[in-house]
Amino acid sequence: MIKELVNSTVDGWARSRENYVYGSHCGQGCNYAQMIQAESENIGCAVENCDNRMHRYERWIPDKFTLIVCFYSPWKSLTSNAPYQRSAVNYCTRCPRNRVCQDNLCALRDKRPLGLSLVRNPVYDLSDGKLLFFLS
Repeated sequence: MIKELVNSTVDGWARSRENYVYGSHCGQGCNYAQMIQAESENIGCAVENCDNRMHRYERWIPDKFTLIVCFYSPWKSLTSNAPYQRSAVNYCTRCPRNRVCQDNLCALRDKRPLGLSLVRNPVYDLSDGKLLFFLS
C-alpha cells in the first residue's frame, strides 16, 4: 500500500507538467519543475503516517493522513525561469567533466540519470519504523 501511495504521489507531481511552461515562472507546475532541475542529482523522500490533526491553510486535515516529503540535492531555488538550458541539437554539451551523456541527460558514470522512471523501482529503508526511499 505504501509503495502505491508513494508512486501515485510522485506521479501527481509529474503530472503537474501539464501546467508547466518552459521559461516562465512555474506556477502550478512547480512540483514538476523541481523534479527536472538540471543540477539535481539525488532525491530522498520520507513517508510518515500521522494520527493527529494538523491545521493547514485555514482547514483541518482529517485525523489520519500520510505526509510525503522529498528533498533534492543539490537544492536549487525555483526563482529561475528555466530548470535546465535547452539545446536544439547537441544535448549534454554542458555536462561537467565527471558526467557522461546518457539518454540525452548528463549522468554520473555507471549510473542512470535521475528520471521519472526510477520512481517505479525505489529502494526502501524501513529503519526506525519510517519509510525512506532514495531515487538516485
